[in-house]
Parts: sequence; C-alpha cells; structure tokens
Amino acid sequence: MVDRLPLERGFFVRDGTPCAQASNATLLLHGRAGINGAREACEFTRIEQTGPATFVATQACRDIMGGDSEDTTLTYEIASPTAFTARHEEYGWQYTAEHCPQSALPDPWRDNDISDL
Repeated sequence: MVDRLPLERGFFVRDGTPCAQASNATLLLHGRAGINGAREACEFTRIEQTGPATFVATQACRDIMGGDSEDTTLTYEIASPTAFTARHEEYGWQYTAEHCPQSALPDPWRDNDISDL
C-alpha cells in the first residue's frame, strides 16, 4: 500500500480541455484526501501500487448535496506527476486528466484558496 498517488496537488482538467476553458464538467481537484469533481467528494481509503505507474485506489465518494458515501475502485495510470488516466473496470469508462496551474483557469477557480490541499 502507498499513502497517495504520485500526482501534483491542485486542479486537473479532463480529456484534453484547455485550462482556460475549464468548467464544472471538466475540472477535478486533487488534494491530500482524494480527487473531487463538481458533484462528488471522494476520499481515498486504500491505494495499492500494482505496477511501475499503475495504482488501484478504493475511494469513498459522496454526492456533495448529501447522502451516504459509496465505495468505488479506480485504476490510475500515472503518465507523469501532471497527467493520468483513470479507469473504472466494472463500468467500463475512463478519462484522462492533466494538471492546470491555477493561474491559467477561468474565474472562479483562478482565485479559489486551495492552500490547505
């Protein structure tokens, strides 16, 4: 087991979206606890390194509007500290994401205080 994914903390955009065109639909926030999207907050509960750049992470995710958390498992292929692909083996979907400097994002994310990540 490992403590965290070898990724930069901060904002990532999905599937080739330019940083300046990020939106709620394409933006992710990677912090100490997990990777969050616009509608759900996820916290890693277990991360296992299964290859040189491959990690299987179990995470507890909950809708930000409320409700119980649900465990899900994703496989992360880490291309670099600033790029990854996430796959959900059971449901057959995947996405890629790349790190964006916060200064390159549109409002309101450009000025969000994320210093506690």
